[in-house]
Amino acid sequence: MSNYRVTVPVSTTPPCQDTTQLADEILQRINKEINQAVAEAFSFFQTELDRLQGKNNELRQRMPGIEKETELKIDDLEQYGRRTCLRFFGIPETKGESTDQIVLRVCKEKVNVELKIDDIPRSHRVGPIQQPGQDTGRAAGKERHRPIIVRFDGYRTRQRVFAAKRMLKNTGITVREDLKHRLAILNAAANKYGIRNTWTVDGRIKYAVGEGPGRRIYTAERLADLQ
Repeated sequence: MSNYRVTVPVSTTPPCQDTTQLADEILQRINKEINQAVAEAFSFFQTELDRLQGKNNELRQRMPGIEKETELKIDDLEQYGRRTCLRFFGIPETKGESTDQIVLRVCKEKVNVELKIDDIPRSHRVGPIQQPGQDTGRAAGKERHRPIIVRFDGYRTRQRVFAAKRMLKNTGITVREDLKHRLAILNAAANKYGIRNTWTVDGRIKYAVGEGPGRRIYTAERLADLQ
């Protein structure tokens, strides 16, 4: 019977060194994957940040226009709430007066529009009361009378009076639409183009430029709209 000898290779590397090398390889692989994941996440967030910054810049550029548009819409709503109101100027003020009766009388006698008391839910003087001896800044001999604001029961009633306001010419009394923020626009237009070339229609400021066939009518919603 023959004798067989089996040779088993024996590693000359200590076991602890193999384990250390394997651990290093694993750590390197983990670090590589982590670095790759971090880079991908950073790239994603940087792209999103750039997109959001671009959107923010776009909104900043649009903001002035949006703010102005919002202001105009709010102004329109507020003016719409005043559509049934008119202001009467130049009517002498007396102690204990009834502004309702004064308005009814002026409408009947001056503009030939007969109204009932129910057509005027509310009327009153506006502005501070002038104290005796108070300097109003007006020319000597001209007394200041506070205007009367009148709320009519509806737009049609109000329009009957406003449409007849030309009959008040040379009476010292004038009737105007009730404006608030747009009053500054009206005054600026009147100063620039003249009172006769400036008027209002349902709270819209109208002004005319030129004469004859070249006359043009414009609408101003803000001071910047004035030519």
